[in-house]
Amino acid sequence: MNSVLTQKEQILQNIKSLYNQLGYPPKEKEYDTTYKIKSRTLVKKCFTTWPMAIKEAGIQAHFTGRMLTSKEELDFKLNRFINEYGYLPVLNDFEKNNLPEYPFLVFYQNTKNYQKNHPNVKFKTNISNVPVNNGKYEEAVLEYQDLKRKLSRVPFRYELSKRALKAISKEYYSYIDFVKAQGDKPLAQSKGNNRISDKQLIKDLQTLYRKLGYPPHASDYERSATVRNHFGSWQNALKSAGIKATFDSKNSRVTKEEVIFKIKKYIQAHGRIPMYNEYKNMGISYMTIQHYFGSNENAANYFKVLTFNQKISSANCNNKLNTFS
Repeated sequence: MNSVLTQKEQILQNIKSLYNQLGYPPKEKEYDTTYKIKSRTLVKKCFTTWPMAIKEAGIQAHFTGRMLTSKEELDFKLNRFINEYGYLPVLNDFEKNNLPEYPFLVFYQNTKNYQKNHPNVKFKTNISNVPVNNGKYEEAVLEYQDLKRKLSRVPFRYELSKRALKAISKEYYSYIDFVKAQGDKPLAQSKGNNRISDKQLIKDLQTLYRKLGYPPHASDYERSATVRNHFGSWQNALKSAGIKATFDSKNSRVTKEEVIFKIKKYIQAHGRIPMYNEYKNMGISYMTIQHYFGSNENAANYFKVLTFNQKISSANCNNKLNTFS
């Protein structure tokens, strides 16, 4: 009995010490890595669960369901990112900086809800001269500056290489945002761009739409800068081309139509809805799924198919029935 009490006191002391080191409630895995032990059996014996151990150590921590990341850890890491970069992370930043994306969706649903509670935090697209530690992006900036010197004007989007545009698209929502961040003023449509008619641009977009099966992205079309100059925005161009495109917000890149098309294609191949980690391979973030459907279970109901876990459970039930029959 005394041995168990001693072990319990030691665990609580270690948790408090690790909390002071990290700045947020530690995960059980972080505890095991730091103290080089496997604590699960002992924690279960002394506290029943890890969250109970955290609570008994006098540390405030909000957990939801079986999620290992607490709200306090999420807030700590978000604040650290904001203090370093000066803006609210976008989807691409979560993966690059090892930020917990799924807990963010659970606790805040979306970036707008987070900003309501943190009005002084800006979105990335709202600020200029964002420091970026990205070799490919830096090369893109050098290419842009070099072109600018050669042309004696601000380059149009289509004048940059695909490699440069790809690097820019990972840091800014649009090429115009990038140009403004360089301290330049985006050019109005040029004489060269007037050579192609609205009719031809619309025809090209419709052809591209039929080829892809969903509303094309600006990055899918080499004359996207011309399209924006002619129609004001990419969304306006799609509307003019008669292409139905539902965006969850002003800054959204992926339409609901694209999500539906890609999920249907996945279902045809696998007979179920994709898992959380499989959406990334499809070019869709789980945040987008939440925006359009609320949850993966709702998405499964929408397409009238099973989730991965539901499919496994169904298969196990069938196996048991076959065993008894």
